[in-house]
Amino acid sequence: MATNSSFRPINFAGAGITPEQILAIKPTEEDNRRLEELIAKKKLEGLTPEEDAELETYVQQNHVMTMAKIHAMEIIKARNAE
Repeated sequence: MATNSSFRPINFAGAGITPEQILAIKPTEEDNRRLEELIAKKKLEGLTPEEDAELETYVQQNHVMTMAKIHAMEIIKARNAE
C-alpha cells in the first residue's frame, strides 16, 4: 500500500475487527446532519471557534476512516488474489 510517511494503517485485526466490518462502518444520521449544518453555516456566515474545532474533528475522523477503509479493501483484494 502506498502511503504518505505520516500515515500508518491502524491494525484493527488485533481488536478482532474484520475488513468487512470496517467497510460497513457509517456515520450516524445525527452526525451527517450536524456536518451538513456546520458546512452550510461556514459558507453562509462563518463558524465560532468551537464550531470550527468541531468541523475539524469531523474532517479528521473522516480521513482516518477513509484510510482505514482503503486499507481494508487492500486486505480483501489481497485475500481474494490468493
